[in-house]
Amino acid sequence: MARMANRTQREEIAKAQRFLLEWYGVAHVPQIPPAGQRQIQALMYESPGANFDRAFLANFSNHHYLALGPSQDCRVKFDLKHEELKHYCEGIVQAQTRQINDMRGQLCERFRVCDYQPYK
Repeated sequence: MARMANRTQREEIAKAQRFLLEWYGVAHVPQIPPAGQRQIQALMYESPGANFDRAFLANFSNHHYLALGPSQDCRVKFDLKHEELKHYCEGIVQAQTRQINDMRGQLCERFRVCDYQPYK
């Protein structure tokens, strides 16, 4: 799951960079915000195995949840001449939502944490 999510995210970032460059002449290199860096660092201190898996599922549910806000905004604030951007943002919302629910399902099945809700 982690590899697939990472691959999907890299592809989404590359596509967004292409849009910025082609449409606006902007070369942008994304940065991980401090909150994201803290989440990654927290995982580095987890013990391998079940403890890591549980922390990963919770942390990345939150990470994906945070990504929904800008993508939701994009769905209604996109430049009308860039219909492709609207579809791109809708795809991100669908993928992030699916991955959040997959991780919540794994938290329930593997760790009996069936009431987990991601937070900002």
